[in-house]
Amino acid sequence: MRAAVFSFIGRVPVTLGLVAVIVAVGFVGQGLWSATEQQPWWSAIAYGLPSFQQGRWWTPLTGTFFVASPLLYIPTLIGFFWMALLEWKRGSRAAFAYFGAGQLVAILATAAFLYFASMLPWPWAIELAGSLDVGPSGGTVACFAACVGLFASPWRQRGWLIAFLYAAISVLF
Repeated sequence: MRAAVFSFIGRVPVTLGLVAVIVAVGFVGQGLWSATEQQPWWSAIAYGLPSFQQGRWWTPLTGTFFVASPLLYIPTLIGFFWMALLEWKRGSRAAFAYFGAGQLVAILATAAFLYFASMLPWPWAIELAGSLDVGPSGGTVACFAACVGLFASPWRQRGWLIAFLYAAISVLF
């Protein structure tokens, strides 16, 4: 049993490290028991179009390690299953690269979409363009998408559909 635990830890150190950092940040930032959105430093760490417009370029990094509310820690940490699976199958470098690139692309693409959509007479886009967010979901969804590429057909197509629908719904809400 002990050997299996050490083998697991040895195969997914990046995933376990990120999970540990997110839990530690939740403890220090009090996000584990109160909403991060209600903290006075929220706008300094959260990413989104307003952060970029105000020159807070560091927010994609800082916002990745926070979770918006205590209840969201459960699905956030469950999402790291996909990063662990990817790290197990493809290695730590690949998992970290997918996570980092996916997180950054998700944040920047959403901000760009909302920037242009808010120029239209579209109340939803205008309201959403003014909001901020935190969390690692872009990175974990990228890891899920990378794992889907390893699935056999027809599960691969079903997985791509789930990844696309999740990303579309995330942008809408």
